[in-house]
Amino acid sequence: MSTTITQKQKIKLEIEKFINSNMPKISSHGGSFAIYELDLQTKFIRIKFAGSCTTCMHGGYKFNELRKRIPQNISEIDHVRIDFV
Repeated sequence: MSTTITQKQKIKLEIEKFINSNMPKISSHGGSFAIYELDLQTKFIRIKFAGSCTTCMHGGYKFNELRKRIPQNISEIDHVRIDFV
């Protein structure tokens, strides 16, 4: 049986890869992230960061960069919302 990856799954994987390559120490520093919402019609994504990401001293800078760089590098996304849990 062959499984076909949807456009939404493809974009999620691309974003996860982008975050992991730009913030490679997330998991080794006790943090994590998950994509909670992705709307391809409005080009919106909502990402939740948890664990040590919520108190990281570099977090503000890094997360602002992600908000800018995800749309610059992934054409299917225009708006990024980052939440902390």
